[in-house]
Amino acid sequence: EVVNMLLDEYDYETDIEVQREEAREEGRKQGREEGQKKGREEGRIEEKSALIRKKLEKGKTISEIADDLEDTEENIAHLIEQFHLHIN
Repeated sequence: EVVNMLLDEYDYETDIEVQREEAREEGRKQGREEGQKKGREEGRIEEKSALIRKKLEKGKTISEIADDLEDTEENIAHLIEQFHLHIN
């Protein structure tokens, strides 16, 4: 009798819709996490580019900037090019 009651109450369409909504919510959660991660990374890069600009204005070399920021000269040079920073 209990099995028959459970089977009578089971609705395939409702089950599928619940699964779809759970999948959509999981997708939204992953999207938010990825967006937050990307935003943090972009913020760090912008902050680093501002530091590079200030150090260039003080007349520091790429080597000195890389040492100060604990980064490679190649990465510092790439950021200078990417953000169109100028060596004074």
